[in-house]
Amino acid sequence: LRNKYEPYFKIFSGLPFNLYDFIQSARRDLVGIVTRKTTSEFEISRPLIVTTFEIDFNTNIKHTNYVRNRLLKLAVEYSPRVNLCMGNINMTHHYAPDDRWNDTGIVITVFDEDGWEYTVPKDVKFSYESTKQVIEDVLSGKIKGKPYMSDDPLPQKKIVKKVVANTFTEMVLDPTKHA
Repeated sequence: LRNKYEPYFKIFSGLPFNLYDFIQSARRDLVGIVTRKTTSEFEISRPLIVTTFEIDFNTNIKHTNYVRNRLLKLAVEYSPRVNLCMGNINMTHHYAPDDRWNDTGIVITVFDEDGWEYTVPKDVKFSYESTKQVIEDVLSGKIKGKPYMSDDPLPQKKIVKKVVANTFTEMVLDPTKHA
């Protein structure tokens, strides 16, 4: 989709063996739209921030462009360090299950460098400032993703260990524990 933040066309001026890389980088917009077919293309770029809401360029174009323009401003500012995209609730419901929705109808899900998922709390309303703060927190390391699941209390020390969301990285992924 055309916007004022990206050039209308891109010119390739490299060596022929770099053409494939150029096409791959040029085919996505600053703020792309995630669909079922393009999910894997977006998920390789981390950190990734997916904004899920009801995208409707026919009947509710004002709201859709409002969200998209805020994301475009942020994408220009943070472009190579963080990737932003938006997804329609009907196409990307796996990014925003029912228990994550707030009153605004917009859910922001963050995937950190390690691929862990973090959903912005329901009480954070979507705006340029709040989304910018989320991006700053992701880049500074304040927001760390974790497996999305209801968490049990930490287990007591026993011979059989129970892994919960808060201890998963420490107990399963730590290479010093399994040497």
